[in-house]
Amino acid sequence: MGQFVGLEFTVLEQGLIVGMVLLVSLVVITWRRLARLEARFVLSQAQSVRELKMLNQSAIGVGRRLAGIEKNLKKSSNVSSFAEAQDLKQSTVHRFADVQKAVTNAPQPEAPVAKESTLGLTTRAEQALSSWINEHKSA
Repeated sequence: MGQFVGLEFTVLEQGLIVGMVLLVSLVVITWRRLARLEARFVLSQAQSVRELKMLNQSAIGVGRRLAGIEKNLKKSSNVSSFAEAQDLKQSTVHRFADVQKAVTNAPQPEAPVAKESTLGLTTRAEQALSSWINEHKSA
């Protein structure tokens, strides 16, 4: 039997008291931890809501700007006439035809004569392929 603050307690009672104190301190620590986690969650949620609202507002703003631009384009008189673009297209087509005629009328250069090897293969690629095939046939 032990004595504490003038009261006598058995070993079992002392163990229960220590256990209760530890349990209460554990509950308090866990409660504080949960409160901090909840505060972090609320802050994160508020920040996400703000970002989502900003994103939504900017998307709405971009949509409104695009609608205004389209409206201005439809009202504009110079867009209804595509004559300049068609003239540019025609001049490009004519330039392409002129270049094509010049290329087809130009004299063709003579093709270089390839050296024939002893095996009758004309290029290095054919020779390499032939030697590779011969090596793998024997393997």
